[in-house]
Amino acid sequence: MSENIQSRNGKIKLLIAESNSLEAKRTAAKLADYFTVEKCSIVCVSTARDALEAIKKDPPSIVLLDYYLPDMKGDEALEIIKKERPFMPIVILTMIGSADIAVKLMKLGADDYVSKKYGFVGIGAAIGKALERKKIEIDAQTLRDRLTEELKTRNEQLSEMVNAQTRQLRERNFKISRILKIGEMMSSIRDLDELLAAILKGTSEILQAERASLFIHDPKTGELWLKVSEKREIGEIRFSVNKGIAGHVARTRETMNIEDVYSHELFNPEFDIKTGFKTKNLLCVPMENLQGKLIGVLQVLNKEAVSFIKEDEEVLVMFASLAGVLIENSILEQEYIKNERLAAVGNMASYIIHDIKGPMTSIRGFAEMLGNKSPKNKEFSNIIIRVVDRLTNMAQELLDFAKGIDNTLEWRETSCLDFFSEIFLFIERDMKEKKVKFVPKINYTGKMEINPEKIERVVYNIAGNALDALEEGGEFVVEVSESQDKNHILIILSDNGKGMPDSIIKTLFEPFATYGKSKGTGLGMAITKKIIDAHNGTIKVESEEGKGTRFEVVLPKFQAKLSRM
Repeated sequence: MSENIQSRNGKIKLLIAESNSLEAKRTAAKLADYFTVEKCSIVCVSTARDALEAIKKDPPSIVLLDYYLPDMKGDEALEIIKKERPFMPIVILTMIGSADIAVKLMKLGADDYVSKKYGFVGIGAAIGKALERKKIEIDAQTLRDRLTEELKTRNEQLSEMVNAQTRQLRERNFKISRILKIGEMMSSIRDLDELLAAILKGTSEILQAERASLFIHDPKTGELWLKVSEKREIGEIRFSVNKGIAGHVARTRETMNIEDVYSHELFNPEFDIKTGFKTKNLLCVPMENLQGKLIGVLQVLNKEAVSFIKEDEEVLVMFASLAGVLIENSILEQEYIKNERLAAVGNMASYIIHDIKGPMTSIRGFAEMLGNKSPKNKEFSNIIIRVVDRLTNMAQELLDFAKGIDNTLEWRETSCLDFFSEIFLFIERDMKEKKVKFVPKINYTGKMEINPEKIERVVYNIAGNALDALEEGGEFVVEVSESQDKNHILIILSDNGKGMPDSIIKTLFEPFATYGKSKGTGLGMAITKKIIDAHNGTIKVESEEGKGTRFEVVLPKFQAKLSRM
């Protein structure tokens, strides 16, 4: 460590070690005159030991050391001082000197070697040079120390930056490896719902988020709908792409990273209110296929740390790209399978129609003949004709649905009482065979405009499903009423059978959706929905496992003359 060349009060402190005390005082007086008292304070000692003690107790700025001291030579004292204080400036005084002694003293660390014969001016000059030289050394050392400290600080900062970037790189590599691993696992999943659940689980795991949600884009309606959400407490949600944060992301294809969602103008707190979940921060990205077509929106909520960072955005965009391709492939695969099944059903229906057309025509003809020959047989003849027509129409409907054929519906004004009374005769007979109670209620008996064959099919389809769900002693109720606005017919069909789970209710009107049936095509309810839509009506279903199912059909009383189905 460097020595100070000035005392605290700013003066140069000089220690004179001179064997002759009178000579030391004379030297001190002259030097005080030379440097001025204001700038110099002087301490005099007469032995080397006193000098060493003085240096230890209160280190001076510089030492003027006599080469010949009574207790030891100056070179010995010099060596001791330099061991303790290597940067202490020391000037050696002597009456008679030689070049050899001078070289030896300089090697030991003396700053100068001056003969007394040069007088006080020479001694003062030697002290001044030593102090100036020492000041330069001290300044240089101070600068080196400062640079060393600064370099150390910068090295530590650089090291921390490198370590932080290394950690980020490792985390990024880990997340990418997780994406690849999860992507490999997801690529083997064929079921769409299972795939979506895996995507959400992987998303929240990789991004260390509390929850994830996935919205599928419906290009036909321009809506986003919540297909699945982790720990979801609410049913299916549909909303326009012009609404909310997810809609904005779908519309603009931009990533949105929001630290405080409740302060954002696009945030809709409706979902939080419904679920009781508190959204804090949010990261939302679009999902696209390889051609840039919008598949949906993927979002993660509530980062486990403070908030989502830029790296999280990059990782989620990467994961969403993979998810978008996998979702589209799964949807296309399911569409392909559905089309293949529809084609198979169409082929089956074609064979059925071809094979039964002749026999059914014969049966129908013989039934008409029997009815014409005897009035007593008329009732049974009509039943046979109705059943034959019903079977033929069912096969034709299957064929038309499978081939996607839209038929023109013709409306006929029909008595509600007559129409349902006739249908109820057949339903009651089927229910009795299984020992199930049938409760018909016709509260409206006026006119309605429908396609009787199609609405008959609707009632039979729902009644058939109820019969499959009911055990012996169960009950099936059909109630026909007029709506409060007097413009619609309300048909309520309910049973107290085994009911259906939510997963089935959501897909009930889709092709090949069946539950608890060992036979059937799985197209009955899809055809039912298509018939109701063609009648400009609505159909809703409510069901609870173990308690039963309730269908609500609403039809306009009067229609336009033609409609497509």
